[in-house]
Parts: sequence; structure tokens; C-alpha cells
Amino acid sequence: MMIVPILCAGESLRFDGEGPKQLLEVEGEKVLHRICRQVADRGHLPCVVTHTLDSPSGLLFRPESNRWTVDTLYSTRPLWGNPYTLVLLGDTYYTDVAMDTIMAGPQDGGIHVFTDTRDIFALGFRQSEAETLGGFLRDTLDRWGRDGVENYGRMWAFVEKYPSVVRIEIKDITQDFDTMEDYTDFLEGKSKNFLLNPTNAKV
Repeated sequence: MMIVPILCAGESLRFDGEGPKQLLEVEGEKVLHRICRQVADRGHLPCVVTHTLDSPSGLLFRPESNRWTVDTLYSTRPLWGNPYTLVLLGDTYYTDVAMDTIMAGPQDGGIHVFTDTRDIFALGFRQSEAETLGGFLRDTLDRWGRDGVENYGRMWAFVEKYPSVVRIEIKDITQDFDTMEDYTDFLEGKSKNFLLNPTNAKV
């Protein structure tokens, strides 16, 4: 059994809907509640990483900083476990197949990034990678503070620069909700998953 951090501490700068995007509903269930249920159903402990939300699981972690995803991820170091750590994103609708794939955990070195090649849905790493990952995140945040480049704080920018990344493709309707358009399109059966839509066309 492991504690699974679910990142919900960002400022949702691109989200143009009312209320937290983690509480959007799909088929009568809030996205965050679904994630917590999926994690618990697989025998693990979901821990919501947030400053503003309640935790459906009862486990709550308040990060030191939450300006960007890399901030929040770095703050979760006390939750990194042995033999491995999986980190989920609280604004993502995960299919059960995708969640099973993610929960299988990384089997080798580096970090595993679960992705449709454009959006990142989760990442996992073995304990042997924790020190390297922590140092890289710290250096990324130092560069951000020194250079003032906002993209340093985004998950995809950090992943592009990390020295050892294993990409695992999620080719289904798993997707994150950055905007209300993402959400309403999803409810209408239109997926933005790049592997389903190589031209990023609506289907």
C-alpha cells in the first residue's frame, strides 16, 4: 500500500469556469472524488495536495508552494515512498484502464511519464530516483526564480529536460480539463487525447 499524491494546488490560470475544476462532474461524480475512489479501490491511499479543497479520502497535504506544478511536486517530497511513488493530477479524468496502467508502477530507472505525448496525466518513480528527481526539481525552481521564465514551472517543461524519462502512452479518453471547453467537449464525446486525434481534431 502506498500514499498517492493527487496534485490539486495550482492556481488554474487557464480555467474559465466557476469553482474548482477538480470538482467538475462526469456522470454524477466529481473528478477528484473519482480519482480518490479509483486509487482506494486499488488498495492505496489517495492524498489530496491542496490549499483550498477538502479531501474525499481524509488524507490532506498542504504544499509549501503552489504557483506552478513543479512547485507543488517538489513540495510533496515528504510523501515520496518506498519502493516507488506515483503522482496523479486532480483535474484529470482517468479511465479505469489508464489507472491500472499507471498503478502498475515504474519497473526500471528514471521517471515514468504517462502521457498522450502532449498532455501529462501522471508520473511515477522508484525510490532510487528520488534524490535525483528532488535535486532536478530544486534546480528547475532556482532557474525559474533567477531567470523569471514561467515555463520552467510547468510539468511538460520539466519533463522535457529531465535526463531519464520513460514515456508510457495512454491512448484512450483519459484527459485533463484545462478549460471549460475541454470539459464541455468531453461531455459531448469529443476527445482531445492526441493519440486518438493526431491532428488534434475534434471527434
